Amino acid sequence: MHGMKKSAARRPQEHLRPKWMDALLDLPFVGVAIFDVETRRWVRFNDRICALLGYSRAELAAVRWTAVCHPADRVVMRNAFRRLNAARSGHVRIAQRLVRKDGHEVRAEVDFSLAPSKRAGGEFIVALVSDTRLPVAAAGAHAAVFDEGRTAMVLLDAETGAVLDANAAAQRLYGWTLQEIKRLGLHVWDVSRTDGAEVRRRLRRAAEGVLQRIEGTHRNAAGGLLEVEIHCGAVEIDGRRCVYGIVHDIGERKRAEAARRDAEEKLQAVVEQSITGIYIIEDGRFSYVNTRLAEIFGYARDEVAGLPVAELVAPRDRDRVAENVRQRLAGETRTVHYEFSGRRKDGSEVAIGAHGSVATLRGKRVIVGVLQDITERLRAERQSRDYVRKLESAMLATVTSMSRLFGLRDPYTAGHETRVSLLSAAIARELGVADERVKGIEIAGRVHDIGKISVPAEILAKPARLSPQEFELIKLHCGYGHEVLNVIEFPWPVAEITRQHHERLDGSGYPQGLRNGGILPEARIMAVADVIEAMSSHRPYRAALGTEPALAEIERGAGTLYDADVAAGALRLFRDRGYRIPA
Repeated sequence: MHGMKKSAARRPQEHLRPKWMDALLDLPFVGVAIFDVETRRWVRFNDRICALLGYSRAELAAVRWTAVCHPADRVVMRNAFRRLNAARSGHVRIAQRLVRKDGHEVRAEVDFSLAPSKRAGGEFIVALVSDTRLPVAAAGAHAAVFDEGRTAMVLLDAETGAVLDANAAAQRLYGWTLQEIKRLGLHVWDVSRTDGAEVRRRLRRAAEGVLQRIEGTHRNAAGGLLEVEIHCGAVEIDGRRCVYGIVHDIGERKRAEAARRDAEEKLQAVVEQSITGIYIIEDGRFSYVNTRLAEIFGYARDEVAGLPVAELVAPRDRDRVAENVRQRLAGETRTVHYEFSGRRKDGSEVAIGAHGSVATLRGKRVIVGVLQDITERLRAERQSRDYVRKLESAMLATVTSMSRLFGLRDPYTAGHETRVSLLSAAIARELGVADERVKGIEIAGRVHDIGKISVPAEILAKPARLSPQEFELIKLHCGYGHEVLNVIEFPWPVAEITRQHHERLDGSGYPQGLRNGGILPEARIMAVADVIEAMSSHRPYRAALGTEPALAEIERGAGTLYDADVAAGALRLFRDRGYRIPA
């Protein structure tokens, strides 16, 4: 459009379209065309202007305004645009001949106005086109749109404010029939609770061609109140100046807004009274903090807002915190939970636990999160760890004493439990077992034969093979060991490991004849370690067989007697890692 200054406008997306566009397009009396200032193309138009120019909607979308303007009137149109651009407000009305698709001319009055939209990010020209050949009220198509529209519409006398007409939707909204409206002689100020002088001023402005958007409270026939938004503009009917009004009931929206404000106030109260520090980080600085966060770092609240994040972090942790912030803003991770040393205003340090997530605020990626002073928690955890270490030391001392006591009774196998304990732990580590479980396996290994304290010493030290009856007595040691250890509250299943360490996958073991899934993983490890150590060591009834025969036995029974993974781990430990059983 010549003479019109270009802006940064862009064709608006549907979700950014200003509400006033929809209101204008509902106008039943006039053709409405909305142009993008920069692209000079139609943004929206209503059915009335399509009918006026004889185009389908698809056809009109591909046509520019200059193409429907009579060549002799294009200079007038451009001058109108220049005046509108110079004024930057108000409207310009001109008489113009338009050219229909079939080539016929239409004499019309066109009212141009400039409509900026912050929401859609652009500027638009609104053209209201009135066909001057026919009185508007006489056109059946206009009346049909007015009467059948789902949006409430009213027609007012521009001078007196009297209600001349109301469509069915308006009658339903206000509760008066058109006959009652005319009988009562209702005027706009009879239903509006807005100051009468202000209503008259806005009505006058609308009659002058300046589009009006009025928000206020109206009374209905039952005496109830309606929250409404009205879009008003000028229209001429049979030579009479009128104002149309498109009425939207915004009560639900108002209630929703009130509920939102109430929720925001409650949220603000919760945030401000929270015992947790809450923050928002933008561009590496705190753009919001609550009172608690400021207290944690020894600041007044207004002192923290705007501070760089690094200011509240101890120097040794600044790089780590900065990297966590970067990763979230770069989209590499969404949420981070970590601990760092904070730096208070007086230079002292405070232990901080922080949880932050990336969010979008005003179109910008920010970090929203919470943090707490965890100094007391860390102190309590250290005390708890110290206490647990003391308990573990006492427990290990007890287990060691029990093992030594049994060793005094059976000197031939005095070192057996210690060696099985170390070997079991080594196999477990080879299999990737967690350190805490390895500790339990190691402790169970130190006492796995404690039940033999119930077996007569002469059987334990017998220099010849045991008889079947004597072997049955030996087999009882697993159950006795479980009874002895079960009264001690270990953090691991030590008693059960002890009972199961002679079980075999095929059910041929003792004392319960458990199969595969019924045997604890720890007991499976100890079973392999126990066989390897026993075959490699001297016994009263035979000399040591050596490590290789012991490994051959494990290899032969893998998957049938012994757990295949455990067997493979033990073989790797000896053959690949060079493990040797301690002397």
